[in-house]
Amino acid sequence: MLKKAIHISDVDWHCFNDSKLGPLRWKNLLSMDTCGCREFLLGYAELDPASVLPLHTHAHAQCNYILSGRVWSRLGKRRIELGPDSADFVPGDVPHAYEVVGNEPLRYVYTYACEKLGTDVTTELSCEENAALFDIVNLSETRWAIADDFVPWQYWEPSKGSKGMLWKTLFDEKHGNHPEMNYGTMKVPENVRYSRHFHDQPEIFFTIAGRGVMFSGDETIDVTPGCALYVPKRQIHGAQNTQTETLRQIWAYGTEKESPKWSWNPVEDIFLEAQP
Repeated sequence: MLKKAIHISDVDWHCFNDSKLGPLRWKNLLSMDTCGCREFLLGYAELDPASVLPLHTHAHAQCNYILSGRVWSRLGKRRIELGPDSADFVPGDVPHAYEVVGNEPLRYVYTYACEKLGTDVTTELSCEENAALFDIVNLSETRWAIADDFVPWQYWEPSKGSKGMLWKTLFDEKHGNHPEMNYGTMKVPENVRYSRHFHDQPEIFFTIAGRGVMFSGDETIDVTPGCALYVPKRQIHGAQNTQTETLRQIWAYGTEKESPKWSWNPVEDIFLEAQP
């Protein structure tokens, strides 16, 4: 039976058959095989200290969120050093690479946009000659690397104000010219309920820190760090935190086939606080 929520501990490690692609190891958490997810491929990956993921390409657009460690993120001919709580976006078919910095392993969450190209992601080695063809400066309209705290938090539900969920967008069509997905982070503080709702776009979540519950359809699902959840388009969902630690999550909307405009439709009375 397919699951809606998958934890890192539920899935086996994978690695490249071609040793030239380096020592990267990964776990596919949200996929067709694990939860019937057609629009994304989300997973967790690790690289040891001093390791290199060499220049390579794939047709799918990809977004990565750094959980721990430091890395030189390369896109085309540009390099940017990233640390924990930062993200990068790789457009399809652009050569890119990772080089781990320091003595700490690199841990990150990857998300591929799969609505148009399917969930079979094929990785191929690239070269310096091809990388030199792409010079993408990291500006607002071409943003591809960002620290999470560069973007201020916003409240979502007007009637709740500071008693509500907070969110931010790191990448989308307006921020970096990335039409494949809206991608960001959110947090649900103690005693906060994020109202049950639905929207046209499929959505995925990955819990970075804290504990809480997420509502998906008729189910109430406990979420902890390392837990990923798939919400199909127009599926009713929400969240609640009755713990003392803030629940922090990565979220992504699929916008390859659906509009990137918000279509948020609440389906319950709007409570000021978490409910029993």
